[in-house]
Amino acid sequence: MEIKFNSTSKERLDQFLAKEIEDLSREKIKQHIKMGHVSVNGESITKPGYILQGEADIIFKNQIKTQHDNLLPWENGEMPKIIFENENYFVIEKPSGLVVHPGSNNTKFTLANILIGKTDQLSMKDTIRPGIIHRLDKNTSGLLIIAKNDVFHNYMAKQFEEGKVKKLYRLITDGKYKNSKGIIKVPIGRDPFNRKKMSPQMQNSKMAISKFRVIESFPKNEYVEYSIMTGRTHQIRVHSKFLNAPVLNDPEYGNKVFDPGYGQFLHSIELSFIDIDGKEVTYKSDIPKEFKEKLKELRDVKHS
Repeated sequence: MEIKFNSTSKERLDQFLAKEIEDLSREKIKQHIKMGHVSVNGESITKPGYILQGEADIIFKNQIKTQHDNLLPWENGEMPKIIFENENYFVIEKPSGLVVHPGSNNTKFTLANILIGKTDQLSMKDTIRPGIIHRLDKNTSGLLIIAKNDVFHNYMAKQFEEGKVKKLYRLITDGKYKNSKGIIKVPIGRDPFNRKKMSPQMQNSKMAISKFRVIESFPKNEYVEYSIMTGRTHQIRVHSKFLNAPVLNDPEYGNKVFDPGYGQFLHSIELSFIDIDGKEVTYKSDIPKEFKEKLKELRDVKHS
């Protein structure tokens, strides 16, 4: 499995990769580097302590067997709703609460474990992310594309990398925006105090661009649509918090959690891209019932 990164930091190579790749320990990453599985700007690097010097293109090839390489099916895991399927891929609606692929704290109860138990038509079969081209956070719901073969997987991975996939999201805020629409251009990087979170910062970060419009306003909340020009980790959640109105019920970035069984009110509602045959396709998803119930509650209070 080959993963590409772009770094703008000045830090040790092993430290940078340890922050970016949550599935592997720093010791395992050091093994990869020493075995020549990492290159920086086209040059193979074998020293974990190599210091990155600003802008750098990094390629990481995961070729060491890990405990996750042989995924076990999640026998009781329920396959998410499939809204489209052809010979190359299918599109699902991921529910809130479902982890997309195995990590250090969860190797058995993920979408990847469900997929291998339901079908043998998956791309990248020898990795811990079979079929998975892109991801959504555990507590974010919505559309995901699952690849059936490596050719389509690589084609779509390039589309995502080049920003050619159009993504629309809906969310409910906990707080008010000052403007009804706008573009947010705020760089995002790993939070220096909590590596599981991201934060707006100028150093050790990448530019993140989001466009938003308020669909409906309430006394203390907004119903908002987002489109994102970049795909940074936790991008919408961090940008909404940056506007002083985090996503409602967000356990990492929110003001408070009133429903620990659901997660943040953030949903991937639409995906558009040029298919491998050259045709433009669009897939849409309805907002979950939890969204509808919360919107009804907010509307009832607004008009009472």
